[in-house]
Amino acid sequence: MKESKYDYRFLVIRSVTNRLINWIQETSFEKTFTNVADDIGVDEKAVRNNFVVELEAQTDIRTPKWLGIDEVHLLKNYRCVITDVENKYQLACICI
Repeated sequence: MKESKYDYRFLVIRSVTNRLINWIQETSFEKTFTNVADDIGVDEKAVRNNFVVELEAQTDIRTPKWLGIDEVHLLKNYRCVITDVENKYQLACICI
């Protein structure tokens, strides 16, 4: 059996179609969780949990093994530079 990319834990009360799950995920960006839950007749927490699961699946968070923090003086201002030392990659440059 093919494993689904969706996490069905959030809908304990009833089983739903993939189409409804997709609709919940798309509509959660436009409406509040309470409004979406009222539209389909489930608990607001179920909609919120589904949103969080899908958002975590779409988000790729890379955390460096070694985080480098330094300062640099550019254009008469100090800036904080945050780098991934191991991969020699600049993550951010923040004005102080």
